[in-house]
Order: sequence, then structure tokens, then C-alpha cells
Amino acid sequence: MENLYFEGNSIDHDYRPTVELDVETGKCEFSGLSYPWDPVSFYVPIIDWIKRYTKEQVKPITFNMKMEGFNTTSGAKLMEIFRMLERYDAQEGKVIIHWFYEEEDDDMLEAGQDFKRILKIPVILSIKEEEFDNE
Repeated sequence: MENLYFEGNSIDHDYRPTVELDVETGKCEFSGLSYPWDPVSFYVPIIDWIKRYTKEQVKPITFNMKMEGFNTTSGAKLMEIFRMLERYDAQEGKVIIHWFYEEEDDDMLEAGQDFKRILKIPVILSIKEEEFDNE
């Protein structure tokens, strides 16, 4: 099994998040916007990777969500992913979701709160720290 990486892009209003899934560390990270033209097709390889990982590995998974926004279909795909992680956590794995949001972004805070309320795995809500360039 190999790592999965997609570089985020925004070509012609087809916004795709950066996705990093690491087999060795169990670290999974989504960042950016998720408004792809075809969210179902975009999320298929990600869902397939997570299904395979949760069958072949018995390691903790840390899921870092640094999304700036997503559409309804992407939200449904995220819930599908989180439900798989919930089953993995209940059986043998250990899962934690870190949900990062901008301090003034009530929409992303509310989305994180909704996932926290619905899911039976830990969802930790955190304000994104400012990244400063020291140049």
C-alpha cells in the first residue's frame, strides 16, 4: 500500500482540496476548498484508500481537517469517510479528527461542531494558527 497525495487546485471553478494520506504515520490531511465539478469521482480513490487502509493496518489515524469550505456533496463524502473511520475505531483502530477553522469562519466552525455532535469518535475543534513568513 502506498501513500496517496492530491495537490489542490482551482481550475475554472473546479476547486479540489489538497489531500495527503500517509500509510506509515496514519496521518491524513485535507486542506483548501472542496467544490469539485464531480465530487463523487474525486472522492472515490480517497474512500478506496481508506477502506484498504482500515482493512490492512492496525494503527492510529489522525485526521487533520483544514478545509476552507465544501459543498453539500463533498460534505456527504466527508461523512462517508468519517463513518468508515468510526467503524474502524469501534473495532480495533484508534481515530481522532482535528478540525481546524479560521477564527472568523462561523460556517467551518459549525460544520466541525456538527461532525463532533454526530460522530462517535473524538473531534477536536481548533482555531488555525497564523502562519508568518520570517522573510
